[in-house]
Amino acid sequence: LVARQQAAMTIITLTLVIGLSVLFLMNRFGRHLLTPLLLINSQLKLLAQGQLVEEELEYQGTDEVAEIVSSAHLLKASMKSTIAQANAIAAGNYSKEVALLSEQDQLGRALSEMTHTLDEVTKQNVIQDWLKTGQTQLHDQMSGDQTLVDLANNIISFLTLYIEAQ
Repeated sequence: LVARQQAAMTIITLTLVIGLSVLFLMNRFGRHLLTPLLLINSQLKLLAQGQLVEEELEYQGTDEVAEIVSSAHLLKASMKSTIAQANAIAAGNYSKEVALLSEQDQLGRALSEMTHTLDEVTKQNVIQDWLKTGQTQLHDQMSGDQTLVDLANNIISFLTLYIEAQ
């Protein structure tokens, strides 16, 4: 009977030790895996809301979590590049080229097309403004009571200066 009780106590003790060891190891490895995933999740949520987080994710390894961290870094860099391009466009700088990330980079293509279109529209507006300003100033030169010789002289003088002719 005593031997049975001791065997039962030994089995219970071993079961508890093994159970606690398994729980300890699961906790340790779970934290090692879960902590970076939670950080990635929080950064991706902020990126989805349009916020760039300056804090870099640090993860050492070559497993799937490392690949997810790497993808998050690429997404963040892409978003920074897109923001820089949008700011350049907002400042009127249409000369900055958009580097496409891949053949399927729809956002990059759209941004590039938008930049090109805005550049063309801006150039056309400058031409139209120049023409309208010239028309208004020519009208001013032609208005009032003038002799035919004075009118011709004013028109030719103005046009020569305005179009920078000889």
